[in-house]
Amino acid sequence: MARVCFVTYEISPTLPGGAGVFIARAVQTLTACGHSVSILLVQPGDVVDRFRRDARAWKIRDDQLSITGIDEVSGEGVGEAVPELAWFARDSWRVWRGVTRLIERERPDVVEFHDFCGLGAFTLAARAFAGDDGGPVMAVRLHSSLRVLDQACGTRHFDENRRMAHALERRSCELADAVLAHTATCAMELRAMGWEIHKYRIMVSRVEAEKMAERRPARASDGAKGNGSTILYVGRMAPIKGVEDLVVASVELMREGAHEWRVRLVGGDEDDSPARGTYGEYLRSLIPMELGDRFEFVGRVPRSVIGDELARADVAVFPSRWESFGFAAHEALAAGVPVVVPRRAAFEELFEGVDGAWLYDGTVRGLMEAIGWARRGKGVAIGEGSRDTGGEGVGTVETPVPRGGVVQEFDGGGRGRERGEVREVSPDVEVSLPAVYERLVSMRHRMPERDAQHLSTTLVIVDHGDPELLARTIEAVGSQWVPGDGLYVVGTARAEEMPLLARDIGAGHVRDVRGNVISALNADVGDALAVLHAGDVPSPEWLGMCRNALEATPSAGFAVTWLTERDESGESRLVPVLLDTMPESWIFEQGTRPTRALVRVAAGRSLVDIFDHSLGVLAEIGVLWRAIEGLGRGVVLAESLIECPAAAWGPAPGWAVRSLITRYGGTMREDLAMVTAALSESAAMGRSEPAGDSTLAYRVAVADTLGGRTLAKLAWEKMVRRAKGQSPAS
Repeated sequence: MARVCFVTYEISPTLPGGAGVFIARAVQTLTACGHSVSILLVQPGDVVDRFRRDARAWKIRDDQLSITGIDEVSGEGVGEAVPELAWFARDSWRVWRGVTRLIERERPDVVEFHDFCGLGAFTLAARAFAGDDGGPVMAVRLHSSLRVLDQACGTRHFDENRRMAHALERRSCELADAVLAHTATCAMELRAMGWEIHKYRIMVSRVEAEKMAERRPARASDGAKGNGSTILYVGRMAPIKGVEDLVVASVELMREGAHEWRVRLVGGDEDDSPARGTYGEYLRSLIPMELGDRFEFVGRVPRSVIGDELARADVAVFPSRWESFGFAAHEALAAGVPVVVPRRAAFEELFEGVDGAWLYDGTVRGLMEAIGWARRGKGVAIGEGSRDTGGEGVGTVETPVPRGGVVQEFDGGGRGRERGEVREVSPDVEVSLPAVYERLVSMRHRMPERDAQHLSTTLVIVDHGDPELLARTIEAVGSQWVPGDGLYVVGTARAEEMPLLARDIGAGHVRDVRGNVISALNADVGDALAVLHAGDVPSPEWLGMCRNALEATPSAGFAVTWLTERDESGESRLVPVLLDTMPESWIFEQGTRPTRALVRVAAGRSLVDIFDHSLGVLAEIGVLWRAIEGLGRGVVLAESLIECPAAAWGPAPGWAVRSLITRYGGTMREDLAMVTAALSESAAMGRSEPAGDSTLAYRVAVADTLGGRTLAKLAWEKMVRRAKGQSPAS
């Protein structure tokens, strides 16, 4: 029997959310078949304790189910070490520490991460550095990816943190051994967005929805104006749920007067609204005063009373812009309530042809017509002709919900193939949910082998003129250096000037560690290159672990770890490095700070040919961007393995940024466009920058590069004028 570990923010019945419903059902299904389950709940201790009490109702043996809170395995204050990271990035960091300990303690065969905000990103990246092909299969299940949701429906909360969440979600899916989805539609949308999921397969699996209180279907007959009907919506009050369409359609139905309608909106309110205030307030602004008493905003209710809400409903409407599965709609259908859903995403795949489900074309007019059909219990689906009446009726004992099964698999193909193919895998044969996880367990024996070739490495140490700092770095890397690999020192041409690697190498300022001048033309470069600076002290395992990461991840363009900066007083701070998830942000947030990354390069070239003169002070980051363009993003270990002196690295000149983007930014076009959006948000809200005038001018140049006279450019120009004491209009 297998042990499956679920790492999640949500769990039913303690917490709301469709992901939690799925996991709760999966836990009960797996344990009923004899498997064991571990749950790592990323919530405060009091919530974890409450869930432990709630889970007793499942009557699962203690040896089959373990529940662990994140604070119990990672420590409560661990996130304080990186306060500059967004809360979800700190959670991902804590999860890495927690999962590592949980694996040692419970030895799971499969670890499944909630996709939201990239909860497993740091854990998945860290595996490459370990140099060990063992361990559990690690999968990410697509529940509610913010990136997909934001593409389906805009949000007022788009900022750098939101962009970081998108990036962590993407990277976790790309690094996972398998990506699990409730529907093929959900999985393929990620492919359409360009996510390079080089996996053995994308598995599409489902779980039966939880049955609510059984009831007789309350269908009203045609006519009878006096017989009122209730329209029910259950879900979050958020724009992605499209509830404004339901409100507008209901108002029009009420005004027509052909039938008496009432609307109950069940779910918690949120502040993501097209206007000021909450989304619920926005919905109320769409309702005429004379019809206000026909709409009831119930708010969030416990799952235990959802059955009561369904019992009083005549039609359940779920007008979502996007859904990965839509548990609420499935539960309504299972309870015998006619369901109205748009022909979008998972709804079309799951509800097309299902008796009792009415699909419409996504328009308000189509919604109005579908509600009428659902109330009468007959009609046609838009664009489909008459509905088949031979199927089971709504409200029968059997749940008309697809059960667990592998419907499609994505074949990632061999290493030489960038994209695999989607193929049908017994689409008409029902496969139990436990079989999906048994298939995952079998993948442990079919993992891709490591790169058989030992990567040769080249280290370049930039000498800033301090012999003591240089000697410290040479000593630190000497114990890691493999005979035959390259180790060179490049001296800066001018004291106290930002090093220009291409110029300094071309001018002949290259020597070996003994101080002997050598020709850059004769300095051969290996398969991977890292640039360190005098004073950097990498830990003894740094180079070996980075080499392991590249050998274990042939598609990775680079490997890098977090940094520790230490000032002259001895105070140190941890510097998070997010080059794998947001490489395009480095030049905006870090300016000319060196990355200390081990980057893949074309082996056999001389040192003089590696760095691009046209990039000036950004020549080193140019090597990294070139690797991303040619191979793919790298892997980052969320642990500091290099200590470096604190230094005031300045902003990059705008011309160098433009050159970098023009030369090597092709594969990051969408990400660079999102940088512009984030700058626009920041500038429009009037946020001030702590840096000086040069940084503001630099960001204006960046905005100009990314989008002409965009809002970002105009806003930053205004801030520059203010910094100079000029009139905003001058």
